[in-house]
Amino acid sequence: MQTTGLESAQLRLNTLKNTRRTFARIIRLYARGEIQRDLYRDLCYGLGGLLSYWKTELDAEVIDRLEALESAIFDSDIAREQTT
Repeated sequence: MQTTGLESAQLRLNTLKNTRRTFARIIRLYARGEIQRDLYRDLCYGLGGLLSYWKTELDAEVIDRLEALESAIFDSDIAREQTT
């Protein structure tokens, strides 16, 4: 059975922070020659896609927060106009 070098490594991907740490761990494994080039390339491809997902999620959260702030400002402007 061929070993990959990842047998003892945990691929924690449940948060952005853990995904970044996993990516850094994989880069270090490759730099030390502990994983093969093909595996490294495949993992980088997959992790790159996952990091793009996390970025999209964070962007959506920022947009939601911005829209909530804009709505609150708009609502307060309407309320102020009605009282004057």
